[in-house]
Amino acid sequence: MKNAYFQLVRHATRLAATCVVFVACYGGPRVSAQQGYVNLGPTQGTPGATVSIPVNLVLNAGVSLDSIAFGVSLTPNLDAPTIANPLTFQADASGPSPSLIHSEGNPTSIAVAYLNLPNPLSGTVHLGDIMAVIPASASADQDYAAAFKASTLSATLGAGSVLVFAGQPVAILVGYTYLVGDAYPNTS
Repeated sequence: MKNAYFQLVRHATRLAATCVVFVACYGGPRVSAQQGYVNLGPTQGTPGATVSIPVNLVLNAGVSLDSIAFGVSLTPNLDAPTIANPLTFQADASGPSPSLIHSEGNPTSIAVAYLNLPNPLSGTVHLGDIMAVIPASASADQDYAAAFKASTLSATLGAGSVLVFAGQPVAILVGYTYLVGDAYPNTS
């Protein structure tokens, strides 16, 4: 029974939900409420252009953290061409710089870590933007999915864990921008 409890806890902590309920056996915790979340903002771009995918941290009132690490992947949907240029991360100019940015040897994934920050983060914070180049061979109406890698999200304050969940995946839409007076179709 104790092994089943630990399996449930391990599985439940991987779910992106607003509240995780643990079975109350063996003196384990009863309810663990979400203390915040990190999300990706929606964006769109044209073929061959660089898009910025905002990364935002939203913590509940009274919650702060001094370390957060996350991984993000960008995958093509349906017949969209694969991202060839490595993802990069541009930290928000008004915030701290990340301790680590790693592309994991894969152009469609990136890991970012802010470790042991001297001034803990609280409230709503724009951490920065993931930069991705949409392949020039992409066409309008194709899209990409940006999502957090569930196994890479962690947050702490000192030696204690902060229960932060990953937001939902977002679609990166490929399209063209037209202004009044532009010729159709756009060839650039």
